[in-house]
Amino acid sequence: MVRQAEGEEFLQTYLRNISNNYKCAVGLVLGQIVAQKFTIIHLARTPSTQNEDITVKGSNNCVTDLDQNWIADHAKQTTRMLPGGVHVLGIFIVSDEDIFNPFNTKIKSILNEINKILLLEIFLSGSNDNEKLVLHYSPKYQKCSTKSYDVNTFSVQPVDLKFVPKGNKLVNFECTYIIDQIYYFKKNDAAGPLRKHIKVILDEINRDLKSAIVLFDNDIKNEDEKLENVGKKKKASRGSSNKIAHETSDTNKPVSVTILKNNVSFHLVCLISVMKTPLCIF
Repeated sequence: MVRQAEGEEFLQTYLRNISNNYKCAVGLVLGQIVAQKFTIIHLARTPSTQNEDITVKGSNNCVTDLDQNWIADHAKQTTRMLPGGVHVLGIFIVSDEDIFNPFNTKIKSILNEINKILLLEIFLSGSNDNEKLVLHYSPKYQKCSTKSYDVNTFSVQPVDLKFVPKGNKLVNFECTYIIDQIYYFKKNDAAGPLRKHIKVILDEINRDLKSAIVLFDNDIKNEDEKLENVGKKKKASRGSSNKIAHETSDTNKPVSVTILKNNVSFHLVCLISVMKTPLCIF
């Protein structure tokens, strides 16, 4: 089955503008994987390692000129700015080169380097999927084509890309998890860098949360249920047959969240709000 990818139409304009100034350009594809579909939220061009005013068309003339370490570092720094739930899905290439027939080895190297550097920052990047998206825009034909590359199996699969006038709205979920616990280290392990000790604690917290049961408003929700529906209460209007039930909604809606782990419950109050401004990552 062919994988699906979806993005808003303004992304095409963004790619066309890049092609007017750069003969060959690369950037990051940011978004989510929802129901096995790539949802593209934003495209962020990777800045040049040189002064871009030197030439009108930028410093890269072809795909082989791209610096994979520089692009991977861009992925790492961008991930630090992303809200939870939004990830680096892969890369986009603006070039008239045919990078898919066969699949360009330089592209493979870039994707492998991005995957490697994000795996080292697993608590920063969150879910790091092995399947990376590659979006290619050809200025000559003004056409986009996409494929996915699995960094583990090295398999390349076609992806059906569609641009829509308006994408899904984003829901912002704010939650503060307070760590009120004492962690002990063996005497022999007490020495060493602080980063090492913090990672041991984070590993334990990560294991606990993965095995925990999470309740939203004292209810277990299905994994595929939309977050924006959590906490909504329907009010049925009376007296008129043409009146329909409507839902109450606030700009910031508090939701009670309970985390059950190791026979201990943690009660949190989280906020759900709709993001009215687009995601901006440069």
